[in-house]
Formats: sequence, structure tokens, C-alpha cells
Amino acid sequence: RLRGVAGRRPRSGRAKRGARSGRGRARRPRSPPSAVRHAPASGLLRGPPPRHGAVHRIWAPPLLMDVAMQQAEDGPPQAALSIDALLYGDEAQSHRVRRPPPRLCAENHVYVARRQTLAVLFKIVRKLFDRKGHSEVFVHGMGPMIAKAIHLGQDVLQCYRDEIGLEPSIGTVDVVDDLLDSFEAQERHVSSLTLRLYRLNAAAPGA
Repeated sequence: RLRGVAGRRPRSGRAKRGARSGRGRARRPRSPPSAVRHAPASGLLRGPPPRHGAVHRIWAPPLLMDVAMQQAEDGPPQAALSIDALLYGDEAQSHRVRRPPPRLCAENHVYVARRQTLAVLFKIVRKLFDRKGHSEVFVHGMGPMIAKAIHLGQDVLQCYRDEIGLEPSIGTVDVVDDLLDSFEAQERHVSSLTLRLYRLNAAAPGA
């Protein structure tokens, strides 16, 4: 029997399955790859900023692009300004290198770092007290590492209970940063915390 509008042929079973699965429909042609993904290493992109997730080299507003290209054409290469200099000023010309602050090389001085976990630092302090036989251990934390140093001191006090005493002290450390491509240096002042953990009974380790 014929169903549907008069004048149309009924669909076969294969045509129906193809229509449901999408095989019978014509596929949309793929859009050509974006120019952002194939930008040359030394080229500059114009127009709006690239979409999220797109691979791009350098992006700058069209106005700054035109200024930089015009200066490169008019004057010598030494007088041409880079895109980074136009966008960020003189700060883009120099890179800051942070020097590590001076540290004591004593064995019983523990410095809290970003990459070390609390579990590793806790094992180091326990090793200094139990195996090395030190009567006092100094825990140093500077800047954002002060909070981690406080947590470490609390863990040690909870472990040893009444065997360990705590003596905190705060201060300021002068840090010097070197600027590459420049002969200048910048000095910063960073807050520091020192926790002196000492045994209340000093004769206990040697007994």
C-alpha cells in the first residue's frame, strides 16, 4: 500500500535506516584551516584576538601593528620599536632574575620551599631530632611560604607533645633581583618567619 502524499514513492527500508543514521544526507564541507594555526614564526597577525584554544604566535591591535611596520620601513632597523615595547613599554626589554637569599649551611636549619610537601618537611624535622640527635631545629619560611612553615611547626608540636618547645621570631630579608639586558638591580624586602623547635629535656637524645 502507498502511504503519504499522493505522487511520492514510499521509502525503502535501507533509505529509512540511512536517513535515521545520517548516511543519506550530504556532509557539510569542512571549513579551511584558520590562518591563525598556520601563522609564520616571524609573522604578525592582524584583526581581532584569536579564539580560545587557537595556536597563535603574536597578536597586536591593528593600530600598533601599522605604527611598528611604518617605523620599520622609514627608519633603520635599530630605530624600529618592537610590538612588546609598544604594548608594555620598557618593562618588556628587561627580564627579572630573582637571586636566592643567603642561607645558613647548618644541618639543623630547614628552609620551606614551594615544591616540598608538608610530609617531606615533617620527615626531615623528625630525622634531625630522632636520628641525628639535634637538640634544636630551625624552620625558616619567607613570603608566601610562611603559612606552610606554621603548619609544619604545628605538626611537629602535635607529634612530640610536651617534649618539644617552640620559639618563633619574625623579621625582614633583603632580596636583590637582577635585570637582564640592564646593569641595574632592584632590592625587595620580604617578610620572614623563623621557628626554633627545641627539646625541653636536652639530655634525652644522649641518654
